Amino acid sequence: MVIESTVNPMAKINVLLGDPSVINTRGLYQPLLVNKDRLKQIGYTVEFYTKLAEEIIECDILVLDSKYFKPYWVDQSEKVLSKIEELGEKVNILIWFNTADSTGSIQTQVLPFVDRYFKAQVLKNRETYSKLIYGDRFYCDYYHRVQGIADENEIFNTPIDPQVINQKLRLSWNYGLAGGYCHTSMLDRVWRYSNVNSRRGFRNNEYRSPELSRPQSIFLRMNTNYARETIAYQRKKTISLLRSHNPPVAKVSKRRYFRELAQSQAAISPFGWGEINIRDFECFCAGSVLIKPDMDHLLTYPDYYGNHQSYVPYRWDFSDLEDVVEDVISNYHRYADIARHGQELFRRYADSDSGKDEFVQRVRELVEEAQRATSK
Repeated sequence: MVIESTVNPMAKINVLLGDPSVINTRGLYQPLLVNKDRLKQIGYTVEFYTKLAEEIIECDILVLDSKYFKPYWVDQSEKVLSKIEELGEKVNILIWFNTADSTGSIQTQVLPFVDRYFKAQVLKNRETYSKLIYGDRFYCDYYHRVQGIADENEIFNTPIDPQVINQKLRLSWNYGLAGGYCHTSMLDRVWRYSNVNSRRGFRNNEYRSPELSRPQSIFLRMNTNYARETIAYQRKKTISLLRSHNPPVAKVSKRRYFRELAQSQAAISPFGWGEINIRDFECFCAGSVLIKPDMDHLLTYPDYYGNHQSYVPYRWDFSDLEDVVEDVISNYHRYADIARHGQELFRRYADSDSGKDEFVQRVRELVEEAQRATSK
């Protein structure tokens, strides 16, 4: 007995983007753009739009970047939802691509109108989405419950029916695939004339080897000015505990920022608006050891966060932070392997054919799963 596939091997995919210069939106479209020919080889034609043109519905699958609608939620939410509902009725598959930074911030109001809800990072324990979360972020909720940190303007998520979570929420890909983290031209100028560097340390004039001289122990420059204390708390606490190392933290020029990062043995990267930060990928390029709060609570793709493989974790309660940093500094020769692995992992997805082929396969799996579900 032959069972015919319900999956269409050919698909026209249109993507509506927010501001293409924003890193979150770049994380959505750049890997699709880079792999456009590869996707075409397996039957997927991808086109990008920055406006709601009439022809945008001439497709099999329509992808909506959440950033496109961000300016309109405050005073035009009903109009936005009406438009999303209308688009969903005119295309076979409507996908909402949440390009927010964290595992939280799910826009539940769009769930009734979309076939799939893509997110760059999701909680391993999806049941958490059906519960009330302080600050609409899992780590904000943690610091509120455990440390008693409260925001002046308190917000909560909207709990989601577990059945809806299982039906619609899918892990997509993170903005580590956005590219541009090496800042090639700037790093070339900065590192070439640094007295601790050698041209031999460059790989394709983009990556700095972890083996090169690193006179600075830790890199800790970061923003702590957030409107919400549950967001700022982790960064402020990290800086306070590491004050004895006398790390500079104030904002500086990009040139100085990258020079210091390139000369640092390790870089601390606490959570901000999301668990994943731009600094993580800059760190991989610079060849520094990435030290972050434990990321074991989430799933993301690509999975750049192998515990003690590509980054060094510390506990959310900071109980081991000082010991972790001291150990990395004292035994840098041992931890350099972690920096090397993180850089190689990043390069695989950024530069190699195997990494690009894997991304295309992931898109294919997501598309075919949505096609099977909507054809029933």
